[in-house]
Amino acid sequence: MKLYHYRSIDSAIKEIENQTFHFSSREEVNDPLEGYVRVFWQGDKAAWEGLFRNYVCSVFNEIEYYLVAGDLENQKHPFLSDIHAFDDAPLGEILRQLGDKFLEDPCIQEATDYCGRQDRRLYSEELTIILRLIHEIALILCIETNRDLKTMPIEECEHLLKEFEQGKELTYKALHTMLSAENKRAEEIKLMAQFCEDMFEERVLMTSETDMRFYGNRDDSDGINHTLKEAVQRRDWLFIKLDYPKTYIRELQEMVYPKGYMVCFSKQNNNSAMWGNYADNHRGVCLVYETDSDQCISVNNHKHCVKAVTYDAQILERNFFETVGRLTHPQFKSWLTGRDGISQCYKKIVRDLDDWRDRYWEVFNAKYYQKIKAWEHEQEYRIVLNDMLDSYDKPEDRNLPYNPEHLTGVIFGVRTSEYDKKRIMGSL
Repeated sequence: MKLYHYRSIDSAIKEIENQTFHFSSREEVNDPLEGYVRVFWQGDKAAWEGLFRNYVCSVFNEIEYYLVAGDLENQKHPFLSDIHAFDDAPLGEILRQLGDKFLEDPCIQEATDYCGRQDRRLYSEELTIILRLIHEIALILCIETNRDLKTMPIEECEHLLKEFEQGKELTYKALHTMLSAENKRAEEIKLMAQFCEDMFEERVLMTSETDMRFYGNRDDSDGINHTLKEAVQRRDWLFIKLDYPKTYIRELQEMVYPKGYMVCFSKQNNNSAMWGNYADNHRGVCLVYETDSDQCISVNNHKHCVKAVTYDAQILERNFFETVGRLTHPQFKSWLTGRDGISQCYKKIVRDLDDWRDRYWEVFNAKYYQKIKAWEHEQEYRIVLNDMLDSYDKPEDRNLPYNPEHLTGVIFGVRTSEYDKKRIMGSL
């Protein structure tokens, strides 16, 4: 099968000379529904207790990274997808006790009772509010744990605990108001979202001006390097202190449906709109690739099948608690275990794992191989890579080599200059 890749001259030369495809993220493509699954949370109390236990352990893990590294930006440390990975080490008992204390808090119990109603479906906006409101409770327990373990200076622990305790009563009241407003749920969500944003902005300003005490991994050198080091540490501590809940939810979504990256082709080479949009207004080229007999192209020394895009895109929705089955059996069992037993969501997954896997991959493929009907003229085909085993976060890591034997021709645009034609021919 012949496939066509519309390119500008410079990008075509790079693709030919380097013999690489650039795999684009969903943010780089032109349809906002591409690669998108709307994750919601709907489960019983046991499922929510499993999630809240994971949350406080993940906050603790983030603080430990901060204490050790002092610079979170250059560290790859997602939340703890498996809090039992440390059961054979002292940290395992620390996390177990931390999770137990968190779930015993009256505020957390009220939250699990609210969320655990089986007919209640929470989307990321509402869950973000809830996590923001319980975040200080998690921080208090994590700081107390570090104080007791003597992994943080006692004086700094007491300073932080005093600050967090001052806001704890307000947190309780705000959460109780939101959770008890059953008849005005949508209205309360909007009001609480604005309250959280206002509180977040206020605390960023207050902390920036007054909180000069807590910097993990201090650099005692003098001069500009010390100032920059402190600035980085202040930014990272503000992230843990105020903005971690949003990142945690994003990590949850990417855990069940990891990021995907794609290189796109067309089945046609004579579409004027595509020449205009993707080939520098007809001044570029159309590279011709040919698949093997299995409809595959070799990329990074592996065969990748090229699949057609469908043009009937719908917003895909999936329940987080029924999608964690993509993890190992012990891991998703841990996610779906509460203080009094295992969630019904777990039983639903294991009832027929083969059927569950079929449905999971159906959605996984659908999100990267569908677009709205307005793009139907492109007759698009794709190769998609996912982040399940490899990390492609950096754009340069997504320039992957293809077998040059698949490149079989070049079509020039009606406005391609003779100079550019010679440049292309010279790169072949």
